[in-house]
Amino acid sequence: MTWICIVWISLPSKVEYLYPLINLARNQGKLVISTLNYDNTIELATEPNNFNCNTGIDYRSKTGNFDTCGDGLHLLKLHGSVDWTEDK
Repeated sequence: MTWICIVWISLPSKVEYLYPLINLARNQGKLVISTLNYDNTIELATEPNNFNCNTGIDYRSKTGNFDTCGDGLHLLKLHGSVDWTEDK
């Protein structure tokens, strides 16, 4: 078993406890969450709720900054993510 298997979650039922965060983001129109976790839990929780989750990795890799403008859930993964790779 690789370390990715330890932190990667495939079943949305495993992240239902995060739905109140998604509802808060929806009610407010915007929510910024900073996390040190590598897992995919918050992203997975937004999928069945049809809510946008912006990790900002594309913007960050181009500019060096986090973009938290606009509506939706902005997820700042301060230590990276299990599904990110670095290209030279």
